[in-house]
Amino acid sequence: MTDENGRDRDRCDRCRGTTEGRRDGPAAPSTSRVSPEAERTTFEVDGMECLGCPGRIEEALESIEGVHDATASHGTATVGIRYDDSRVSAQALESRLAAAGHAVESRDRAFRNRQARHWADARVAAGVMAGLMVAVSYATVIYPARHEWLLGPAIADHLRAGLGMTGGFSFHLNVAVLSGIVLFFAGRPMLDRGLEDLRSGRASPELAAAGLTVPTYLHGAAVVLAGPIGVVDLAALSIPVRFDVVVATVLVWLGLRHALGLSAPSASEVGPASEGARETRTPERTDAPARTDPTGEP
Repeated sequence: MTDENGRDRDRCDRCRGTTEGRRDGPAAPSTSRVSPEAERTTFEVDGMECLGCPGRIEEALESIEGVHDATASHGTATVGIRYDDSRVSAQALESRLAAAGHAVESRDRAFRNRQARHWADARVAAGVMAGLMVAVSYATVIYPARHEWLLGPAIADHLRAGLGMTGGFSFHLNVAVLSGIVLFFAGRPMLDRGLEDLRSGRASPELAAAGLTVPTYLHGAAVVLAGPIGVVDLAALSIPVRFDVVVATVLVWLGLRHALGLSAPSASEVGPASEGARETRTPERTDAPARTDPTGEP
């Protein structure tokens, strides 16, 4: 079908004016034999805007020397390629797809990126929930017990008496655990980047934040654990336990990172990037047709 300008409405701008992608009926199975040592890789490809795009992409790839066959799927937005790695590399195939105007990512790398984003979301959610519980503990118990002017001396004495009982240790231990979730789970990207900067000798906000939060948390945890053996009087709050500083620092860092658009997973969160696509050497039947299913899997 054509529009008022005579253009094919069923084909996108990339496919109009080309013969690629115009196939009368299904493609005939390839009669060429594929080496048992053929490499196979799959890319996730954005920008398949019409049903003609898979055919155009397949023909473009199959014109490359060393490519045995390519199978693109509009439904799954993937391209499966079998090729001879002694004649063409996965990087060259990825570059060819990118040159055709498509955003390309190997399936392995795309999976790791999605997994890293899910973990990043889980870290933020856990950090916010645990941080709110720590904030409530400080606002309703620790601050009023430490600063009599907030709710008055009588309430401060009552709170300190409660902290002096056996439940006081459990209270502080719960706050320590929640703060640890914020620091070591939600704040792990911050700690990882701070460690990398420390090793490379670079000054950075992450290094400064890690240098503040880790010693503060370890000091607070040591104070809490020393309470049951009588070394520290948790009820008197003579030695400040500043888990609030730890939680506030991590949550502010997460908030600024999100506000500045820096919330994408780092390389350490994604994992080591593969060079080009992930290539899997899989024996192929030499008498099997080159085209099988839309995903490019044998």
